[in-house]
Amino acid sequence: SGTGHIALASTGAGDITINSDDTLLLDSDGVLELNTSGGAINIGTDGVAVNTTIGNVTGTTALALNAGTGGIALASTGAGDITLTSTDTVLVDSAGVLDLNSSAGAINVGNDTVAQKITVGGDTSTRTEVELNAILVDINSGTGGVTIDGGGTISLDAVAASNFTTTAGDITIDAETASVNVDGGQSAVDAVRIVASHTDGGIDVDAGTNGINVDSTGAIT
Repeated sequence: SGTGHIALASTGAGDITINSDDTLLLDSDGVLELNTSGGAINIGTDGVAVNTTIGNVTGTTALALNAGTGGIALASTGAGDITLTSTDTVLVDSAGVLDLNSSAGAINVGNDTVAQKITVGGDTSTRTEVELNAILVDINSGTGGVTIDGGGTISLDAVAASNFTTTAGDITIDAETASVNVDGGQSAVDAVRIVASHTDGGIDVDAGTNGINVDSTGAIT
């Protein structure tokens, strides 16, 4: 057709069917629309194992998926993976709950071998809590160590015997403008033990002008 158009119309229950034993190509210099006024729009939904491609990566090409209250569902069955890859930012943002779960495998965050920072939680004035819950929480670091800073109280609590050990280097406990309290609540003769375990080790106690005060309701030996 020239400057006019071609119209295919079917009324009632009559279908319009186009079949090809080879390629079927629809190409337009203007807008190409595929709409329905009352039924579903299906693309690649027959039972044939083929790849379905939508969009391309040329220049500023964009692809938009829009949905109303029905949502968007991405599903893969069997061994088929769902892969999201970007050479720039990948942003996942939700106005409601954001869940990341696995029914049978591990959940890995930042487990590739790229030397970049991983941030959990945002500005400390807007994020109310970052919570980790598990049977075991295991934190491992390289030579950079582990640094924990708090603008308020830091509390470490346990219900079983615990230890804080270094294989090399000193351990310093310092309350710069307050007291250091060491309390052993056990009913035993060694409820509080200070041990220098090396054969040449010693114990050095220094005090200021208030001296050293030792009180006991039992014998001091």
